[in-house]
Formats: sequence, structure tokens, C-alpha cells
Amino acid sequence: MLHILHHANAQNGVLTNDGALYFEVNADGLGGCIVSAKNLGRDSAKYRVHPTQLDEAVPVSVYLNVSNGEFVENNEESPRRDVEAFMRTNDFASLAFSAVAFAGNLYLIFWQDVSVLCKAELHKVEPGKSVLRAVEGVAPEFASHKLVVGRRAKFNVIYNINPLESLSDLEKQVDLLSQLVMDVVGLIPEESRPAIAAKYAPIMGYAATTQKDVDSCVSDVIKQKQHIREKLGQYYSIKDGNA
Repeated sequence: MLHILHHANAQNGVLTNDGALYFEVNADGLGGCIVSAKNLGRDSAKYRVHPTQLDEAVPVSVYLNVSNGEFVENNEESPRRDVEAFMRTNDFASLAFSAVAFAGNLYLIFWQDVSVLCKAELHKVEPGKSVLRAVEGVAPEFASHKLVVGRRAKFNVIYNINPLESLSDLEKQVDLLSQLVMDVVGLIPEESRPAIAAKYAPIMGYAATTQKDVDSCVSDVIKQKQHIREKLGQYYSIKDGNA
């Protein structure tokens, strides 16, 4: 079955000279569907999708470039994770929809507040929901899929590890190691010291150890490392099905 999940109350639909953009979804008679973008001021852009094209439980984002009327995929597992940069680089007006296959069914999640004309089951998606949660709302068993469980665990790790704290403590660790090296270099007779030592010395004036004592820096680094190891351990345990 083809499910159409429409994200109501999202941002306004893309406006063209002829009015608001809307999508039309029709079954292709082969178990898939054809999504057409209408009101582009030219022949409608078409995107054909079938469950077998998609990796099960891995969402694929589909963007619409209104300049040339093309649909383009951006698989969420690809390196192009920065959505805004991806859109700027490719001159896309907006994310049109996401496609997910699960248990032989095809789910299309429309994120724009635009009209969706379709001959399929239509569901409303609460604002702010992710692709995974949107599909879970229609197919609860989707939540137990191993890839979904793994992705959820990964998001939990990202949510619970503060990148600024990690960066700060990584800098402290580098500064501590640098200080150790400089202390060792100081034991070498001046005429035998590597030339880079004198050039590197001014950097130590900005080291974290100039603001906090060594013991505090070491304590911070150990605490953050323990936190990261704990969260990553939980992630791999869940991902590998051991939790």
C-alpha cells in the first residue's frame, strides 16, 4: 500500500508566477508511484519511485529545483548531510518530500504545506516530526526495525554529547600534551633544540592551562572521555542488539 503523509502547518508552499506549487501522486500500476510537481509554469516535473529502489527503512530526501523543474535525491546515508548547504549548492527551492520503504510498503512524507492530490491513504504529520517518527505513526512496527533502532541510538548519542564541551576538552588534551613536549624540550641543551620549539613556544601563551591549572584540565578531559565512552558503549550495545 502507498501511504501519503502530509506535514500540515509547515512553511508555505513555493510560489511561482502561476500560483502555489502542489504535488500530484498517482500509482504507476507496478507497485510504485509517480509524483508530479504542478504549477511550475512548464510541463510538470515527475519523480517515479518504487519500494525496491529504496533501502528498507533508510529515508531518502527528494528535493525540487524549481529553476529547471527537476527532482533530485539526497540519500540521508550519503556524505551530503548539510541540507542547507546541499540546497544552496544545487539551487533547490525546498525539500519536497521524503520516501521510505518498509515491509513492501511505500511511504511518502510531504513536508511543505502544499496541496497533495493523491489516490492513496492520506495521513497528517505533526509539525517537527522526523521521517522515522512519521512512519512509526502509521506503522508502529517500523520502530523495531534494526536500522531504525540503530539510527535512534545514534541520534541519542549526538543529542547527549555536547560538541562544544568535546572541542574544549580536546583542546585541553592537546595543550597538556604540548606542555609535556615543551617541558621535555626544555631539558635539551639550547643549541641542540629543534628550531620549531622556539616558534611553537608563543602558542602555549594561549593554552587552556593558562586559564585552569593542570589538575583541573586533566580532570575535565577524563570526565568528558568517560562520558563519550559511556554513550558510545550504549550506542553499540543497542545497535548490535545486545541491549
